[in-house]
Amino acid sequence: SKMRFAKGGVAWRVRLLATIACRLGRYLTINYNLPPQSNLLNSKTVTLQFKDRRADSLIFGPGAQKDFQHFTGVYSLTMHRDDRENNIWVGAIDLPNLFQQTFTKRMESLGLEVLDETTSQATVVEIALQQFLIDKVQRQWTVQMAYEARLYHQDQLRAKERVSGSAERLNVVGPSDADKVLSEIFTDMVNKLNIAKMFQSANL
Repeated sequence: SKMRFAKGGVAWRVRLLATIACRLGRYLTINYNLPPQSNLLNSKTVTLQFKDRRADSLIFGPGAQKDFQHFTGVYSLTMHRDDRENNIWVGAIDLPNLFQQTFTKRMESLGLEVLDETTSQATVVEIALQQFLIDKVQRQWTVQMAYEARLYHQDQLRAKERVSGSAERLNVVGPSDADKVLSEIFTDMVNKLNIAKMFQSANL
């Protein structure tokens, strides 16, 4: 599905409603910063697949559950380019789409063409989520995230890389501080994956 630049009164009204809902702990707001555009993988095609392989599907630890007791499982996603003038507001989406949309844009920023369907001859990148946990310990919001990326070509595993990290932020104004630290670690974790090196290791 194509994403459009969010402009005009309607888009701002929808975003305002999402912001209000976020303050009530019903949504999480994620601002993802896209890396600079490059042509490292121009003319190559790939299919992206997301797998949720977490041992525990809970998003919130004990310290954060009260703040997000009304959480609806929805994420309000906005993508930012370097100039921060052309922001892509994706909208309200679930967790699988959050990863699908951001990693699609991440790969397109390298010149890759991301296809909707796969075949036995295709190159596939699988993102397997292993950890995604938000908690509040004393006065600190904490986020832990981990995933493994696997590159398959013609149904054979050719390269893999595990990415993990954590971040924390002082709780000053409530759930919106959780949004900020989540946006920071999410951006770092998505952009940290060295997709070009995976293609090089796979001789593609």
